[in-house]
Amino acid sequence: MRALILIVAAENAQREFLGFDRTREISTKSAQEIAEAAKAWGQTDDITVVTVRRNA
Repeated sequence: MRALILIVAAENAQREFLGFDRTREISTKSAQEIAEAAKAWGQTDDITVVTVRRNA
């Protein structure tokens, strides 16, 4: 199971973006953990994390 991450633009109080490197670090976590990481970073606006499953 992989989560599609749309939180790269999450912004903290210092107006720093979460960015691609930090997003890559949390990309293997669950959707819930990714959303919590965005909140911990300081994101207060919308947070969208979608889990995509491939059945082969």
